[in-house]
Amino acid sequence: MSDSNGGRSFEDIYDAINTDLAVSRTPRKEMAIILWPGRRPETAMGLFSRAMTPDNTDVHLSIEHLIAIIKHTGGQHTLYYLCDFAKFERPIKKSNETMREEVRREMQDLLIELRRVAKKIDDTVDLET
Repeated sequence: MSDSNGGRSFEDIYDAINTDLAVSRTPRKEMAIILWPGRRPETAMGLFSRAMTPDNTDVHLSIEHLIAIIKHTGGQHTLYYLCDFAKFERPIKKSNETMREEVRREMQDLLIELRRVAKKIDDTVDLET
């Protein structure tokens, strides 16, 4: 599949997932255990191998599986493939600085809320005495 912005293109979703696994250095066995946590590792690996075979007809990756793969590998290539497939522009990954700033803002908001709750507790205790 060709892409719209000069980045790598992928043959299919399996190619994109395999790229994410390779880039993240996530072993296939580890990913299989994450996707099928209640199964023996050998069984999970067999399911994953079949699900990652395009000609397979009995085991498929669900949306929950794709989300888990994206979560555990970073999923950039899988997301790019899906965007290309659906004719959407590929997203721009946030910079580390942007992510740090978002976390800093979230922490500030949490501290404000924590102070508000602490004051409310103090006010309630003052009323009881």
